[in-house]
Amino acid sequence: MPDIKKFLAFNGFENTRRNDYFNKELGLILEGMHDENILVNSNTLFFIDTVFYTVSLA
Repeated sequence: MPDIKKFLAFNGFENTRRNDYFNKELGLILEGMHDENILVNSNTLFFIDTVFYTVSLA
């Protein structure tokens, strides 16, 4: 889904594999970022059933 990839890239997330993303600056991993877990209404993305993890930045 191009809108999702564009939105995540704009916010510093890198695609690590298939539908998973990582933001090094925030130490945040997002998994399951696909069209069944993200709804779009009026150009606004709504993330549902998304799995996220935090990692230590030390």
